[in-house]
Amino acid sequence: MSETTAMMYLGIIVLSAKLGGELAHRLRSPSVLGEIMAGILIGPVIGIIDMTSDAATFISYIGHLALLFLLFRIGLESNLRAMVSYGRKAFAISSAGIVLSVTLGTLWALTGIGIDATAIHEPIIVGLILVSTSVGITARVIEEMGKLDLLESTMIIEASMVDDILTLLILSIVLGSLGDGMSMLSVVTVSARIFLFIGLFVWVGRKILPKIIAAVERMETADSELIVVLSLACFAAVAAEAIGLAYIAGALLLGIILSDLPERMIIESRMEGLCNFLVPVFFVLVGVNMTMDDPRTLLVTGSIATVLAVGSKIVGCYLAARWSGFQRVQALRIGVGMIPRAEVSIVVATIALSKGLIEQPIFGMTIFLTVATAIITIILLTVVFSGEERVIDLSDQEVMEPGAPEGVRICSFSLCHNEDLEQLMVKSGTHDVLLIRVSEGFEHAIEHLIRRLEHTHSARKLDLDLYMLSPQWIPADN
Repeated sequence: MSETTAMMYLGIIVLSAKLGGELAHRLRSPSVLGEIMAGILIGPVIGIIDMTSDAATFISYIGHLALLFLLFRIGLESNLRAMVSYGRKAFAISSAGIVLSVTLGTLWALTGIGIDATAIHEPIIVGLILVSTSVGITARVIEEMGKLDLLESTMIIEASMVDDILTLLILSIVLGSLGDGMSMLSVVTVSARIFLFIGLFVWVGRKILPKIIAAVERMETADSELIVVLSLACFAAVAAEAIGLAYIAGALLLGIILSDLPERMIIESRMEGLCNFLVPVFFVLVGVNMTMDDPRTLLVTGSIATVLAVGSKIVGCYLAARWSGFQRVQALRIGVGMIPRAEVSIVVATIALSKGLIEQPIFGMTIFLTVATAIITIILLTVVFSGEERVIDLSDQEVMEPGAPEGVRICSFSLCHNEDLEQLMVKSGTHDVLLIRVSEGFEHAIEHLIRRLEHTHSARKLDLDLYMLSPQWIPADN
């Protein structure tokens, strides 16, 4: 291998990732799209990077390392407490989207319409590619619109995290069962082994990791926590691969466990520079590895996949959100927010391609799907999140309510239009008890508010008691 060629390739890829990401950002699009398009440009279009060379093999290893760090960061950025708080609803919404996406994708692959997926495992892989929502794309669009604090926005993010976990879990079961021809017995055996590993991993991790972090904090050398944690992520990946899980699942699990520790923010901030350097390499390599031999087939396959992906998420997640008690507009927003596919879909396709489980046309379809769903999501989110929101208006009156504790000052408020939530944080500090007046149809907004209060620094410092009032105490005009 030519070391200078490898270094040249790495420099071209990193610079292309930065320029492509910057261009996408200026066009108000997710950076990942710019990075993938940059890879397509320097790969199949211009041909600067030769992926058949020894130097490219070295770059591919860096791509796998970037992938490991990406999944570790996704786990680290998850909110385990929020996932537990919203667990039933997030799981219901995620599961509905997954079931419909996998079913439609698998049935489509079995029909062979516009796609060649003849092996027993290929239709399932196609179904999995259609499953996982890209939380990064939706979160960024909603954040730029100033709607990230809404309950439905939070539910999209939590359901997307459940999507990622379940998708990688199913992928691991599929990979582990291939050796026995995916018989029912092998699926059950592999599933039992994987669930046992996850349970043991989480139990041991929650017992040992805080002690390891505490010991590392006493070290005097720079970035000790980061270096030790990233080493543990590599060990977790090896352990996961050893028992049949995809190696990235080990890094994801470790990140989820660490997300509940106080040191999470320190680790996250210190690895930001490293991830900003490495993770874009993975997405550029995705574009580099794409082939453009048959554009017509790519267009047909990608278009069908996009229609199925968009329809399955909107319909499945909308119905599940309505079943969970959300209003029509909220449920529609959740359905639209769950449309984009990117990181985990690409991860599934990349791993499947590297193991010879799918051919290049299906990999190319995944890239088409990523770009198309991102564009569609940006357009639809702008439409469904437009309009005035109903938020919290705080009343300065001190009132007594039936059933309220005697002899305490009470801050009472109800739902109305256009009031800053931060005023609630300030005014609630002058009262002993925070009483929440909730009218029919706004129970979820109140529940979301309580979660926000419970997890903010102000609420923890004030040690507020939160009471949910039943509707009979609500004036009719509310």
